[in-house]
Amino acid sequence: MNSNLSRRQALGLLGVGAAASAVGLPSRVGAKKSKPADRSNPRFYRFNVGDFQLTVFNDGYKLFQPIQPFWAPQASPADLNSALEEAFLPTDHVIAYYNVLLIDTGKDVLLCDTGFGKLMPATAGHLASQLTVAGYRPNQITAVFLSHAHPDHFGGLIGIDGKPVFPSAQCFVNETEWNFWTQKSPDLSKTLLNDEDKKTYAQRARETLLTL
Repeated sequence: MNSNLSRRQALGLLGVGAAASAVGLPSRVGAKKSKPADRSNPRFYRFNVGDFQLTVFNDGYKLFQPIQPFWAPQASPADLNSALEEAFLPTDHVIAYYNVLLIDTGKDVLLCDTGFGKLMPATAGHLASQLTVAGYRPNQITAVFLSHAHPDHFGGLIGIDGKPVFPSAQCFVNETEWNFWTQKSPDLSKTLLNDEDKKTYAQRARETLLTL
């Protein structure tokens, strides 16, 4: 688990890794859905993989300035600047974009992660409104898969009213991930988070997962 946390602080790893065996959480009453028309919009990108219709939503972004030590903590400033310049990126900041994938099979609607939701930062947490623009309603989501329990992945599960945002969805999370975050004191000693953030991250993850 600690290796997963450290990898998120490396400059080149912005993608979501695949998960292994999953634990299913209790399902809720299903809901009828209608497949939305294939139309473009700057708030989402829609494409097909075989018979499945996939939609990528942007949940927002976060500005990291300065870049280090959160990103590329082991790289020298010169090497980091060189890598950024070669990629035609600014050298004084990094913008992390938070994307969420929806898979519509024609029968089920699977949401891969849920964005920040009501959690920080203020520039993120837009998934619910983006779903509406794309032609979906929260109660049409039949399953939610959490790649891992970091705030930008599980934050959109619970609304400001303390209730599930996707009431008809069955939720899945990797068993190792579940066991780590639902314990009272997960070991975050190898992260770059300060003590207050470690406590906040652990508390939010545990409370959210145990609420489902």
